[in-house]
Amino acid sequence: MQRIRYQLILAAVLVATIAGIAAADEPAFDPDARAKAIAPFLDEQTFLVVRLDVAKIDPVKLIDRLVATVPELKPQRTMMSLTVGTAHAALLQTGAKQSYAVFSVEEFDFHREPMPSIIIPMQGVNEEMLSLLFSQTPFEVKQRLGDVFFAGYRSALERLKQMTPDERPGLAAAFKAAGDTAAQALFLPPKYTARVIEEMMPELPLNGGPSTILTHGCRWAALGVGAPPKLSARLTVQSEDPEAAAALRRVWHGGLRELGEEKEVRRVLGDFEPLVKLFTPAIEGDRLVLELSDENGGVEQLIGALKTPLQEVRAEAQRSMSMNNLKQFALSLHQYHQKHAQFPSPANYDQDGKPLLSWRVHLLPFLGENALYEQFHLDEPWNSEHNQRLIGKMPKVYRGPASKRAEDGHTPYVVLTGEGTLFPGQSSVQLRDIKDGASNTILVVEVDDERSVLWTKPADLAVDLQKPADGLVGAYDGGIVAAFADGHVQFLRLPMDDARLRALITPTAGDSTSP
Repeated sequence: MQRIRYQLILAAVLVATIAGIAAADEPAFDPDARAKAIAPFLDEQTFLVVRLDVAKIDPVKLIDRLVATVPELKPQRTMMSLTVGTAHAALLQTGAKQSYAVFSVEEFDFHREPMPSIIIPMQGVNEEMLSLLFSQTPFEVKQRLGDVFFAGYRSALERLKQMTPDERPGLAAAFKAAGDTAAQALFLPPKYTARVIEEMMPELPLNGGPSTILTHGCRWAALGVGAPPKLSARLTVQSEDPEAAAALRRVWHGGLRELGEEKEVRRVLGDFEPLVKLFTPAIEGDRLVLELSDENGGVEQLIGALKTPLQEVRAEAQRSMSMNNLKQFALSLHQYHQKHAQFPSPANYDQDGKPLLSWRVHLLPFLGENALYEQFHLDEPWNSEHNQRLIGKMPKVYRGPASKRAEDGHTPYVVLTGEGTLFPGQSSVQLRDIKDGASNTILVVEVDDERSVLWTKPADLAVDLQKPADGLVGAYDGGIVAAFADGHVQFLRLPMDDARLRALITPTAGDSTSP
């Protein structure tokens, strides 16, 4: 948890660093000054320099644009705005106007977490406040070093004190090419890079030609990113000469076309040709230039093209999270069984047979939520004046990752109820009653939002064994996520043959089948 907390704070600090002092305080665009400021901190191992401009980004607008692109982040918008806003306000108080991140090969040795060196010019900066701000980050060293503030690995600091700066002739030109933007990222291949590539990889993959096309075609590359409200990205690649630029563009274009022929790429992105055109740079003398912006429609075209794969990635991540939740339910239900010698019934009941509180409430002690469990009046129904106030305390494990109804206390996790199921009603089932095999009997499933229920309410999914598929709709396309009585969890493809599905729902019908 501490590591996650540090990473969140670091992310907030880095984002806030570009978020801004008033634009009125911004100095005139001077690529030479930027190059001069960072040059003393570049050695022969440096390959990437990122500069963030504090005057260029409104963090709230940045988060709003992110949420608009990824709607699933909407529930986290307030938290993100608060986190970044707090760090932003603290940074503003320090007076910092710019921040550099220097990436070196030495810090990427696979034995520790990669971490750049952060360099912040101290002109007009309150050192004490900046030190306090960085004290909550995972950097090994956070201290003033001459006219700058340094944060990074101790080994990087020691190397910095002893090194002779490595001259990078194209540094100022790269800053100029990146432009007066919110963020600039400069790829600066060390001098030995060309020799290593040419010796170890004489030919480029996929019949791309000699590797000199790459080493001559890219002397350096500069990316300038403009922040909302006008989002933009401009990539410039400096080549040795116009011929080298043209050769690199041919390989670039050919590589995109070959990528577009891949079966999986075509499945996810469909027609790849628009992206080939979008990501093929123009030739401007001895440079390649690729520009995407809100003004030329490139950003929206890119977002549109990536919408499907982003949705698939999000769905897969959500499905994985849900499977983890279901594993917890399966484990907790077995712990319940171990204590009570049976699985819970769908609810507890009063003397008249009226259901009071869902099995989900009675599972709380086995989910580490005993304190919440003890707050319930177990002899009252879920909607009594007292118990109703506890609906808003729904534990995180009951929140479906793909659900939009979690905030009002709805959960997509239900059991299948009815005669012949593992949860037939007031009577309870034991493991020994599962004659078809625990690995072949469904325990809990995740349904879609339409079939989700208030988590304390004794409501689940009633099943008609004559039509077992009726109402069985999952939260993801193509099937439903289910936990089985032996504890394993899997994604069941739907639709499924009725006989096969009925066999998975019934524990004692003698119709065992593998899912």
